Amino acid sequence: MECLLFDDHSESLFHWRERGLWGLTCLHIDAHLDVMEDNFSPQALLDLGPQATSQTLRRYRDEGILTCANYLYPALRAGLVERLIWVLPPHILPGDPRTVSVLQELSHWVDLPLADYRAFENSEQIVRGTLFHRDFLVCTSKSLSALNLQDCPNLVLDIDLDYFVRACDDVTWQTPHELYQQIGPLKPQMVTVATSVSGGYTPAWDQYLGPVCCEVFGGSPEAYREETRLLTSGGDEALKELLETAPSFMRPAVLARLGRLEEAVQQDSSYRPRGLDLVARCLERKRPRDGLRLLGSDLGEDRDKIRLALLLSHQVEDWESSCRLFSRLQKSRGGVRRGEIKLFELAAQAYQELGRPKDAVRVLEQALSLAPELGGINLSLASAYKEAGRRRKAIRALQRAVRWSRTRISSASTLPLARDWFQQLGQPELARRARLQWRRLLS
Repeated sequence: MECLLFDDHSESLFHWRERGLWGLTCLHIDAHLDVMEDNFSPQALLDLGPQATSQTLRRYRDEGILTCANYLYPALRAGLVERLIWVLPPHILPGDPRTVSVLQELSHWVDLPLADYRAFENSEQIVRGTLFHRDFLVCTSKSLSALNLQDCPNLVLDIDLDYFVRACDDVTWQTPHELYQQIGPLKPQMVTVATSVSGGYTPAWDQYLGPVCCEVFGGSPEAYREETRLLTSGGDEALKELLETAPSFMRPAVLARLGRLEEAVQQDSSYRPRGLDLVARCLERKRPRDGLRLLGSDLGEDRDKIRLALLLSHQVEDWESSCRLFSRLQKSRGGVRRGEIKLFELAAQAYQELGRPKDAVRVLEQALSLAPELGGINLSLASAYKEAGRRRKAIRALQRAVRWSRTRISSASTLPLARDWFQQLGQPELARRARLQWRRLLS
């Protein structure tokens, strides 16, 4: 059994492919689902199908389409992952996962197909259903024993360190050893561990948990148990003693906790947090003003800085800055690409909030040229056309949005809205059809 450690979680997909693994049960232990579909055009899904090469995967990653937030989507669609079990921290869904809370969380990630939406049920504190026609389960670690995964064939264990560290306060709420105790001994074909320090998901000083995970889940469940306990809850005196005996990969973490960051960085330069990771951490923790303060006003031509500033400005509802920063991104090298499709929608919302529907139309038409099949963009465009007084185009965009949504859970909001808008746009027959579709959905 291999146990691999890396930073970017999308690497898991590369390693599964390179080793010819298929039809996997993926035990995905992560604070994030990592299944987003908006980036992927039909052509991209074909390219990333069963015959995809490492070169193809790298090309799509270099283009910003395949990321740490969506790599499981093509894995599900291609059948590489046949069964996905998402083990999430209990603070993501307070209380035991329930069908309604899981569906609400899923809405942040995917527009569920209606067939999948109807399949969810709750039993033994595990929510079970399907996701893009693959078996899908959601639970916390305390419920995993009910799944009897000890002899599960084609099992892979896929861990992200941000699972162990609460984003709201950077507290390590569970150690790899405690997780192992709840999961029990497994026989995975492969263990992949992502540190996720880049992007601000895991604080740099907690990356020592990566090697610990590899040891614990790679066959030595007691490895570094006491050292990890001291690093997560020990006082200064205990940490000073640990500094004398800790293995080399842990020493920077001990020094960082003792406030001796420069010494930690001398031993491992990755322990100096990158400025952009700190800013991204503020975005993750919904502290946008702190993030904007860290960024400062001089963004230069750095696309990453401009992108983060745009996302943070949107969080504080600074619509003028959101529009200005989006315009800067468009003028930067490479412009705004399919992999950043959500930024078009954020910019359009900002223009709408400023009472500038024509600019919202312009931005959304650009997005439509990149992703003509996405229902959300067509619905947003219909709204912008309507506000701009472009009646015929609003009707066409609304029809496209309805076609997309009729098999998706978004129909729960799109169809009633379409019914009302068609009526306002002088299309009673289209309003009647939307009403009938809505009734069929309810039945």
